[in-house]
Amino acid sequence: MITRSLCMLILYVLYVDFSVRAHEDRVPAASSFAESLPEFTLRAPDDVEHTRKDFIGKGVVMICTAPTVAHGEDQREWVERLKKGGWNKDGPALVLLEDMTQSWFKGKAIERMKEEYKPGEAPLLLLDHKAELRKALEGRRKNALLDKTVVLVFNCEGELVYIETKAPEKADMEKLCDAIQRLCVSPLDQLPPLQK
Repeated sequence: MITRSLCMLILYVLYVDFSVRAHEDRVPAASSFAESLPEFTLRAPDDVEHTRKDFIGKGVVMICTAPTVAHGEDQREWVERLKKGGWNKDGPALVLLEDMTQSWFKGKAIERMKEEYKPGEAPLLLLDHKAELRKALEGRRKNALLDKTVVLVFNCEGELVYIETKAPEKADMEKLCDAIQRLCVSPLDQLPPLQK
């Protein structure tokens, strides 16, 4: 009886250890990302061009994602949770960055985005056709954002101050919303850049 219980305990510990390591391998570390918002020029579905300069002085909450069915659910959930939580239209920009290289049906995805996109309403949708901004945001670790939905928060100077890699329902919304709220206050009260 004791031997069976001991074997079960060992198997359970090994399972938990393996599960934690497998999860850690999929979740990028803070050092995986660029320290600041890179220079970029991207277009929204209405063909309006946007650059890094649009967000300096304002801050940005950027949901980095792919136009796939699985990520679409996370996108909608993130936008809904952020609008209910710490984001408001007078604060930092709320941006949905779509890495179009991850779409199997790029033409259909763009067509649908053009139909559903509402210029002037949050979130601002930016189409990253060649994954240039996604790759620049990844910093030193290639593919840290590939096939993931990650929320990056940049302060008014364009410095990365918060990263959320968990799914919306598992995210620490209180910490995320606090980071967003602190973007809307004086520079002395803002979060410092993330330390690597």
